[in-house]
Amino acid sequence: MIDIIRNIDFFTMSKKFPPKGDKESPCMICGRAAKMDTAYMMRVFCCVPGHPEHEVAVTDAEAEELHRLGQGNGDLGGQLIGANCLKKHPELKPYVTKP
Repeated sequence: MIDIIRNIDFFTMSKKFPPKGDKESPCMICGRAAKMDTAYMMRVFCCVPGHPEHEVAVTDAEAEELHRLGQGNGDLGGQLIGANCLKKHPELKPYVTKP
């Protein structure tokens, strides 16, 4: 489990570089539109004990444990991370899969 720290300009970037059509979606980290064919997915939870101010990326096993502990209401499902952001944040690699 690892905290996800969004880019400070997330909302500005999401307005400046919005998705074009259904083949793009906003990156969870920077807010820019990311192409679905080159992006990755992360399983994300919010409101996790010990991480109250951040969303966290989790493995499938960690997600199952959070559900077992009654924290399933914080499950945000799969969220997109662009390939460029993954290069900038290699610590997130254990938490991503290709869609």
